Amino acid sequence: MLLNSLTPSQFVLAIISSGPTTRKSLSARLIVPKRLFRVFTVAICASPVCGWCQANQSSAPPLSPLDQIPPVELPATVPATGQLSLSLALQLGLRQNPQIAAAKSSIVSARENYNSQKAPINPYFTYGALNDEVAPGNWQQGFTEGENYVFYYTLETNGAQKYRARQAREQLHQAEFDARTTGLSLSLSIIDAYVNLQIANRALEVELKIYDNMIKLGDLTNKRYLSGAGTQADAIRAHIAAIQEKQNVILDVANVNSARAALRNQMGLSQDAPVDAIEPLVYKADLAGNLADLTRRAELSRPELHSAIANLDSLKAVPGLARSQYYPDLFVAKDLGNDPYLWVGINIPFDLGSIRGQVRKAEADVKTQQAQVELERQNVDLDVKSSYINLVAAQKQVATYDAGVLSMSETLVDQIRHGYELGANTIVDIVTAENTYRSVESAYYIAVGNYVQALYTLRHSIGDLPDAFSTSTFSSSNLAPSAAVPAAQTATQK
Repeated sequence: MLLNSLTPSQFVLAIISSGPTTRKSLSARLIVPKRLFRVFTVAICASPVCGWCQANQSSAPPLSPLDQIPPVELPATVPATGQLSLSLALQLGLRQNPQIAAAKSSIVSARENYNSQKAPINPYFTYGALNDEVAPGNWQQGFTEGENYVFYYTLETNGAQKYRARQAREQLHQAEFDARTTGLSLSLSIIDAYVNLQIANRALEVELKIYDNMIKLGDLTNKRYLSGAGTQADAIRAHIAAIQEKQNVILDVANVNSARAALRNQMGLSQDAPVDAIEPLVYKADLAGNLADLTRRAELSRPELHSAIANLDSLKAVPGLARSQYYPDLFVAKDLGNDPYLWVGINIPFDLGSIRGQVRKAEADVKTQQAQVELERQNVDLDVKSSYINLVAAQKQVATYDAGVLSMSETLVDQIRHGYELGANTIVDIVTAENTYRSVESAYYIAVGNYVQALYTLRHSIGDLPDAFSTSTFSSSNLAPSAAVPAAQTATQK
């Protein structure tokens, strides 16, 4: 090897003139007479396309490493007949949901039970025939053949009929109030499902807008890279950001489909029925209300409380019904055979402890239900107070976004996009600003949806929603915020 005889400058020139396959790594030992230099390693241009070594290569245009992103599958298009307003969704749901049919049947059952209990005891007719194998009879004589036909009727003089009718009547009232409770709960469930679908639709719209921006940004950075005006790193980073946004779109599409399925279920529709919310999700602040007035209205109108009171009234009739067994009943009997007499008698009970036990049990049940009524009243008051607090919090959340956060995030992303076009911002700045804008706008519509749900929850807490059993069930004004039941005050209540 001739490296020992080369000067340092000749050694460097020899490395530069060597081919790419021989200049990856060189190790040389220089020996000068009477002096020994340290062994050193020179590594130049490990990659033939980097640094100054690329200058000697042919300047071919770079190839794009990015594949086109396949289109995302969006929710199925819903025809006009399936695009429902909230009022129409409630109308259909309160007519078609099986819960309403069950509630109506329970009312019919309670009404027929009341009709049965208020009627007198049925008389009965007894037929007894002789055994012709033991004592053959003459069937041609008909009624004259022994005592074979007997009519018997008990006339309740102990008051049992009155107490039974009172108990059944209150049970009918309880069934009616329970049906209203079912209707109110179903209305709130339909409203919640409808608003959730509105939120999901808005979130998908926001995400599609961000996704479209990321696709455009990816195309822009890729074109810059191919033209030599941008870096490959920016193109890859924008491409990855677009793929990440696509994943968010897929998730939001699933949320829309799930929200549609939930609305179908609450409306009592089959899962293949096309349904969508046509009303946009908007925020409309309402006048303030008074918590004390709302609580009083709730105690007057909540069907759960009235159902508990009706149950108490029905139980109050039970002790009287049990005590009626102490008193005698009259009976009338007529043998339609050979006996020409009409028998009138009296049934006198003798209590061995069973009647007394029934009376005491009925009285204890009344006291138990009285406590239950008070507990139900407290639950109603708590429901109103909790709904009121949630509404106040929802109003404050929306007000926070309306104070400028939403507009600032939109302005920020517009400025950064413009700055990137002028070269003042990086691709990372754009991706971060787009994510911030998406998060803020999505959170804003979630806050609006929470406010709408909180408003209707407060109305539900005072019984001010359609229930399928009142005369104003399907009035469109019944869905608008009531002037008598406004939204909660944002000011602190003392």
